[in-house]
Amino acid sequence: MALDNLISVSFTDDELSRMDRAMSEIERVIRGKPGNGKRGDLPKTV
Repeated sequence: MALDNLISVSFTDDELSRMDRAMSEIERVIRGKPGNGKRGDLPKTV
């Protein structure tokens, strides 16, 4: 992919915090759900 096809997006600290909370909630919802026929934990987040 050519670099001129990339876009730049900036987020405020508040927006990043809101997205982090949303992703944590999604992780809580899907944690422990079967995937590919077996149970497993999601990878640890940083």
